[in-house]
Amino acid sequence: MVVKGSFSMHFQKASRLSKQCGPLQVHKMWLYLLLINFFILPRVLPPLNLLGFRFEWQIADFMIFVTGLYLFGRTIIRSGKIDFISGIDTLDKVIFLILIVQVFSSIMGIIRFSNSFIFAFASLLKSIEPYILYFFIRAFVKAEREANSIINLLVNIGKIIILVGIIQIIYPNLYLTIIKIFYSKSRILFNEGFVNSIERRVSSLLLNPNKLANFIIILFPLMLINLGRISSFWKKVYYLVYIVATIVVLIYTLSREGYLGFATMLIYLIFIIKKYRSFLSIKYLGFFIILILVIISLNFSVLYQRIAIYTFGGNIGNLEYMYETSSFAERFILWKSTLNAIYKNLLYVTGIELGSEIVKMYTPAYFITGGDPHNTFLRTFLETGILGFLLFWYFIIRIFKIKKMEVKFERYKFALQASTIGLLFSGILGDSFQDFEISVVLFALIGLIQNMREGYEKLK
Repeated sequence: MVVKGSFSMHFQKASRLSKQCGPLQVHKMWLYLLLINFFILPRVLPPLNLLGFRFEWQIADFMIFVTGLYLFGRTIIRSGKIDFISGIDTLDKVIFLILIVQVFSSIMGIIRFSNSFIFAFASLLKSIEPYILYFFIRAFVKAEREANSIINLLVNIGKIIILVGIIQIIYPNLYLTIIKIFYSKSRILFNEGFVNSIERRVSSLLLNPNKLANFIIILFPLMLINLGRISSFWKKVYYLVYIVATIVVLIYTLSREGYLGFATMLIYLIFIIKKYRSFLSIKYLGFFIILILVIISLNFSVLYQRIAIYTFGGNIGNLEYMYETSSFAERFILWKSTLNAIYKNLLYVTGIELGSEIVKMYTPAYFITGGDPHNTFLRTFLETGILGFLLFWYFIIRIFKIKKMEVKFERYKFALQASTIGLLFSGILGDSFQDFEISVVLFALIGLIQNMREGYEKLK
């Protein structure tokens, strides 16, 4: 009877587990498809024309919209209950508040710029997608094995993006053919600026060199983690080739914000490796420093031309600037104009993607390059006000206050923090945290690490 009772108990436990695993597997496969569609198989759907505006949308946009409806409906049905491992914590609350502020700011922007209603509404929908992804991961990707598989998927997506970047460097025409396949209905193919730049700046599947550089800032620490876990000699060689290719692609993005962000991310990683040995041994650290210096020396002329001559010299032959204003001077003009716009509109917010419309009002008459602040901090203040700005910095602080975890999870926390530092410095010269593709990866990592930490704490 004891044996029978024991067998019955284990059978009931296995039955309950199988019932739980079914939905969890569905959620995992849905997340796989979502991430793959975001980065690898965008396949832009036929343009949507609404009130004179033409919108490009992707399968991933539709999938994340369905995901948001599913999360909302499930929460309502369950009387507001959310299935996080240890309930809602401070970081969850901060992220939710940032989402609310963005929605409120966009509503205010729509009221102020009623003629841009459709554009503002579409920008808002796009901006909340990373938050939907974050809460979906928090609710359904709870097992260590599942979290690791999602991180490996992100790394493999990165490999494909780097491979396409290498193809763009070596065979630009083949790259353009690939883009025509992936973005067959996109107006990017009719953008002369993009088509004419593919031989000069690498953008791969992200279609923007600065976005690609910021993506590499997040990807690189995860690559080092995978390298540190490999024991096979040939697999290590494969990863080293992959890392070299990644650095080469970064260089040929010609992204100065990417260079700055990558350098500061790497300095933080060196500090972490020396202090905690969390990623690689010291011998690998020395090897990587030498390797990066060799790659830089081989591409010194490219870097010098971009960083020194283009930044501080006049843009000779570039019709973007009426008086050959240097890129360095252009940034200061934009920052000064943005600060002026913030001061004159201190009690107002512009909403997501509408800040440049205000900045244009304060740029000099001869300045025709646009109103993008090219600074993630000024843009955050302009678009979401002082509350959004303070919440942004509190969000950053909470990332660095993630509690101590088990050693095998701790390295992911350090990788996230290194990427965050890199994006902060990149944000001095660009819009790192406002880039949609970057936010998707960043919020996915935060959600996965949160679940790893809570799972570890629950087992203690």
